[in-house]
Amino acid sequence: MRKLPDPATLPSRIRTDVDFDKAGKQYGHMRVPRPHTHSGLGVIGIPIVCVKNGTGPTFLLTAGTHGDEFDGQVALLNLARELDPARVQGRVIIIPSLDLPAVEVGHRLCPYDGKDLNRVFPGNRLGSFTEMLADYVTRVLLPITDYNMDLHTGGTWHDTAFNTCSHFVDDPKQMKANIDLGMVWGAPYHAVLREIDHANSFMTTCDHLGIPALSCEFGGLARIGNAALAEIEKGVRNMLKFHKIIDGKIETPKTPTRLLGVPDPSRAIAFGPHGGLFHAVNAGGDWVEEGQLAGRIYDFHDPSRPPTEIRYPRSGCLWMIHTGPRVEAFDALCVVMNELTPAEVGL
Repeated sequence: MRKLPDPATLPSRIRTDVDFDKAGKQYGHMRVPRPHTHSGLGVIGIPIVCVKNGTGPTFLLTAGTHGDEFDGQVALLNLARELDPARVQGRVIIIPSLDLPAVEVGHRLCPYDGKDLNRVFPGNRLGSFTEMLADYVTRVLLPITDYNMDLHTGGTWHDTAFNTCSHFVDDPKQMKANIDLGMVWGAPYHAVLREIDHANSFMTTCDHLGIPALSCEFGGLARIGNAALAEIEKGVRNMLKFHKIIDGKIETPKTPTRLLGVPDPSRAIAFGPHGGLFHAVNAGGDWVEEGQLAGRIYDFHDPSRPPTEIRYPRSGCLWMIHTGPRVEAFDALCVVMNELTPAEVGL
């Protein structure tokens, strides 16, 4: 009896005109199937750049995983133009706007299927647009990747501390490789996280595959911040210099990067008990005290109801605060991170 093939054994449905083994600089597209009214063979072309020369590791650099996070996209667009293949030792794969449909509308979620790309990894070859895209990254790009950096900001609704971040992982060598990348980046903070929902994230997939991987959060509020953009451009180049993909002196920060983290999210996050309008008191990166007022939720359905006060669950640095103003019941309104010792991360 004949059987349908296992989708995991079949090639990705996404095609690209970039030859990842070819030396030089190539500008091309990932062509993701997108049939529409005027074409059953329609595709969406997501720009991809490959710069390769000599021998050395491969860095996969991505931004625009969420369409309302802009600073990383600009940084990678600049890097893609400026990298000289003759001065590269290794390979740099750059995707400035990974979820291009979400970028085009400036939303966190892909407008084609309403999914968050950073919550559907490792993807599905036979799935929706976003799931196909995650499948291509997982099965085509990550197997040729030595180091990954997926650039984020707080997007439309969040303000974050300037930080690189990685996960707690079981392998001490991988944990150290992640933290080393964060420290050489040179942001004010490197955060080691246990998140409340990261089972299907890009960085978690890298963790499972043993690929040293970072993410980052720089500011947010749906804008391109001058300080955030400068910090991202410096940090990306520092990582490439550290692994000798490009020449140059690593730019050290004025103050050493502080190692912080969220080892227990249940004690670090304040959730909203109801929806409404949230007036946040602080900004990402502020240092706060346990019990201090974080903000107030106003119930627009009931003018007679006093605002609900939200207080910080512990003392520390604000990794993120929901600037709203619109919030829903049980939204995470803030995440507080604390100092970590080398022993807590196995170093």
